[in-house]
Amino acid sequence: MAGVKEIANPPDLKDVFSGGLLNTAIDALVKLPMVLLPLIIIYGGVMYMLSAGNDESIAKAKSIIKWGIIGFIVYLLAFLLTQLVGQITGNQIDTRYFEIPQ
Repeated sequence: MAGVKEIANPPDLKDVFSGGLLNTAIDALVKLPMVLLPLIIIYGGVMYMLSAGNDESIAKAKSIIKWGIIGFIVYLLAFLLTQLVGQITGNQIDTRYFEIPQ
């Protein structure tokens, strides 16, 4: 027919999961806490410096820094646990960011 364009077949799910979009999303999610931790610590530090001796503001700033560090530790432990389970079960898990010694 005149003026009708042929539509390309959509990619198989196998193609989506084997690379491209999914790997990009996973890479971003893995790197996100590594970017957020320094920002949270800087934010808490600025709040601490600007507290002007106000005990409530100092406590809030310390809490922000403390929970930022705790959140990063939880993230790191979860990531390392998935790597360990992957090695025990023999599944290939991307280890570009951290290596578990064998």
